[in-house]
Amino acid sequence: MPDTTDHNAENAAAARRHAQDNEVDLRIADLDVTRQGPADSAMNTVITAHGRVDVVVHNVGHGALGPAEAFTPGRLVGPFDRNLIGAHRVNRAALPRMRHSRSGPLVCVGSTTSRVVHPVLGPYCAVKTAFETLAPAARFEVARYGIEPVTVMPGPVTEGAGALRL
Repeated sequence: MPDTTDHNAENAAAARRHAQDNEVDLRIADLDVTRQGPADSAMNTVITAHGRVDVVVHNVGHGALGPAEAFTPGRLVGPFDRNLIGAHRVNRAALPRMRHSRSGPLVCVGSTTSRVVHPVLGPYCAVKTAFETLAPAARFEVARYGIEPVTVMPGPVTEGAGALRL
């Protein structure tokens, strides 16, 4: 989770409360997926605290809202960097450790927007479609190591911090 002491402090605290209330061993690491160093550092934090990586959940969905033609190439790169390449950075940090323990799901939270394109969501739909290609591709590459890539396809999020508001 990025920025756990400022922007996401409330979300991190809520996750910790939920874990405590449900007796779940949950570790939250501060993670900026736009750079490889923080991805490696977050993974090292998990390994130091727990000794292994049990599961990786890619749940990034940073929106890109607006008509596609309005996006400059530079602005279009941002959602791809965060939502697609960011997942790749985390995989590069996590998969060697998961191969070592020979187990663990690699969960990619997809979006129905990769199947049904919506107006003013073209760039977001493109990113999610590319992102969802990573899980089946990874299945061929890591299944023999006991790692199981899966994609979860939730419908629209209409409440909470991640809600889409048009």
